[in-house]
Amino acid sequence: MRVTQSGIKRQYLRNSNSALERMNSINNRILTERKFMRASDDSTAAANAMIIRKSLSNLDMYEDNLEKVQALYNSAESHLSTLTSTVSKTITQVIYGINGDKSQTERNIIAGELEQYAEQMRTELNEVYADRRIFGGTNNNDVSFTFDEATRQVSYNGVPVSAEIIEKDDGSGNITYSFGFKDSVVSPITYDDDGNAVTPTPKLPAEVSDTLTADQIKDYQEGRLKSYDLYPGSQPIYVDVGIGIKYDFETDAATGEPKLDTAKVNPDTAMNITLNGVDMTGCGTDKDGDSLNIIQLAYDAAEAMRNGDVKTCNRLIDKLHNAEEEVLISITEFGAKSESIEFHLTKIDNDRYNLQVQQKDIEAADLTKEITDFKSAQAAYNATLQMGSNVIPNSIFDFIR
Repeated sequence: MRVTQSGIKRQYLRNSNSALERMNSINNRILTERKFMRASDDSTAAANAMIIRKSLSNLDMYEDNLEKVQALYNSAESHLSTLTSTVSKTITQVIYGINGDKSQTERNIIAGELEQYAEQMRTELNEVYADRRIFGGTNNNDVSFTFDEATRQVSYNGVPVSAEIIEKDDGSGNITYSFGFKDSVVSPITYDDDGNAVTPTPKLPAEVSDTLTADQIKDYQEGRLKSYDLYPGSQPIYVDVGIGIKYDFETDAATGEPKLDTAKVNPDTAMNITLNGVDMTGCGTDKDGDSLNIIQLAYDAAEAMRNGDVKTCNRLIDKLHNAEEEVLISITEFGAKSESIEFHLTKIDNDRYNLQVQQKDIEAADLTKEITDFKSAQAAYNATLQMGSNVIPNSIFDFIR
């Protein structure tokens, strides 16, 4: 077999370049602390690394969602705590005003103070946090709680807080369901000088608004629908906190397949961050025709105080206490939700640590091994260079030079 000088040179250069490339490759792994630069270097490891990277990115998103929700809840809890303090002052002033030694002039002054307290409550519940109306539900544009001087009615997102779900029986056993106002939505019951109840004057039209849909009726009958769910802006806003959002579908009776257009978020798999103001402060009326809303009760107490109606004031004191307890329950629920958020944040930290350990095993280079390999590759390359003078003989041009 004939071996030519040009063939020897080509073989030598290939081997020399191969040794240099190997040394350079190891050097890159040391400098970047990565096992591979391209997915083609190790396709299996690269695929696993991408899965872990996506999981880490999801954890960052979950953590960001939870921290924002936690900040929103902390702000809401703070405002509700201030509101309960104002309610306590309201109750104290009502009790102070119904004492027998108070003149009507003094009661008029107290009535003005009660209206100021009611305004303070509205202000607390209309607060904005991070460009979001805290208790406005999905309504971020308009003031959530308003007060109409003409009707003396408080409204939430444009609907009076006296609205509620109404069941009506036509006498034949047929029951209809609607969302609106009962005939008993009237001004607080007043009494004359002899202690007789005066026929109250309706404050709102004795009319019923929208009729509930079949799905709403079913949810109401099964306890999943409350009056406050029907106010504008009460739609849920779900965020993914790492539980894994799942959807419920209705099934097509003919095919047995899920109907995609009926998809609803399973509330157990995501967090609803809609804060419904009338859920926390009350809506509808009781058997006496008095409001269940804490702000409306404060305005009604002021009106009764201004009218010198001590009996109505006495009746509203207990109802203010009851409404205050409902607000305190909401504050307690925020505490429970905050604990749940802390649990999820801790879980995210643990998951992130475990994923980062896996990521290091897959992607991170073993520097001790790589440095050792680099020294070996460097020695091999230097030896290749030293052998070059023997493998490639001198030409006539070398002698001429």
